[in-house]
Amino acid sequence: MNTYVRRALAGLVAATALTGSLLAAVTPAHASFTSSLGGSISRSEVIERAQYWVDHQPGDYNQGASSPGPTGDRNYRRDCSGFVDMAWHLNSDPNTQGLPGVSTEIARTDLQAGDILDSYYDHVILFNAWEADHVHYSYYAFGATPVHFVPRASINDTEIDSHPNGDYKAYRYNKIIDDTAVKNVQIREVMGDWDGNGSATPGIYRDGVFQLRNSNSTGVSDVSFTWGNVGNWIPIAGKWGGGSETKVGLYDPATSTFHLRWTNTPNDNRETTVQWGNPGWIPIAGNWAGDAEGTKIGIYDPSTGTFHLRWTNTPNDTRETTVQWGNPGWIPLAGNWGGGAVDKIGVYDPATSTFHLRWTNTPNDNRETTVKYGPGGGGWTPLAGNWGGDGTGAKIGTFEPATANFNLRWTIDPADERSSTFGYGNPRP
Repeated sequence: MNTYVRRALAGLVAATALTGSLLAAVTPAHASFTSSLGGSISRSEVIERAQYWVDHQPGDYNQGASSPGPTGDRNYRRDCSGFVDMAWHLNSDPNTQGLPGVSTEIARTDLQAGDILDSYYDHVILFNAWEADHVHYSYYAFGATPVHFVPRASINDTEIDSHPNGDYKAYRYNKIIDDTAVKNVQIREVMGDWDGNGSATPGIYRDGVFQLRNSNSTGVSDVSFTWGNVGNWIPIAGKWGGGSETKVGLYDPATSTFHLRWTNTPNDNRETTVQWGNPGWIPIAGNWAGDAEGTKIGIYDPSTGTFHLRWTNTPNDTRETTVQWGNPGWIPLAGNWGGGAVDKIGVYDPATSTFHLRWTNTPNDNRETTVKYGPGGGGWTPLAGNWGGDGTGAKIGTFEPATANFNLRWTIDPADERSSTFGYGNPRP
């Protein structure tokens, strides 16, 4: 939205990040963010930068405020045109009336990933991809809180993102570069005790495929299987139903539906399905009661900083504990900090790389352990899990998308900075 007109959006919203008791966070497949400020940029990097603000919400829609992009080298206005400025990695702040000055008008039929549809006085959206019929498409937008991904719209709709279709023109950034092959691929990390030996190890969800490794070291996956839909489904992990082995799950942000897999056996796709939450909310998982029923689902509303911790995974039992904690743009996580059976919530501030680990899930008890780990604004994402397999409980870590390095801290003691680092899950062409 430009500086003159603000119109609210009501629509479908994609989720941002997630964490869980044995889980990490969310990151798009990475082009290493190689562009320079104001320089040439590939289509895939434009999309990955856009996804960064979906996964790491910048804060409420506010034309008077700004937030950094994934590389932290510049702040961008928190509105629709500022979102495009960030995705294109501009060194300037054109609004909807200024964007045509750094781009070239094209036919709508020529739209490709990273191009825009611009309504001169009102709004702009970032184009992602056509479907096979070249009528339906997906896009990113920031017309209201939160930044969101819309998986399906029609170019013939009366309105585009709540504004008249006829007001939009298609434009291509003058410095965008075609990729050899632009793919709608995302890579997302999870941590879990896949073999039930007591130690959390890495997993990758990429292009609809889970790749689970049973040791914290560089190497190939021990278990691999295809499950879910390619696109914006978000992986979670937990001991659904109890037991020693962590199972994977998926969250569909378009329908707010959890899919909890019964086993990690490749051809056994049995699952429990639970619809819960609202568009734009972020899934988490943890054993909030510390009981034999195991991990339960949870959801985090980033616009209000509210956790909704579900008592069971029974589809029609919506009882929950609600805890308000955290700031817009912070990423939720959970773990049994300090040991014990109960998982507690936490939040991660990506701007300062600071973990805030709550001592209890009691709503008004805000005691916490605060740990700074990793570079602020560097685009690293948080991890949580008991990779030591000991009685001290969950530790924190980070995933570095540019190198696909897992950085696993040995303790949550702020003064103890010992950690282990290994690479796993590098994006592949």
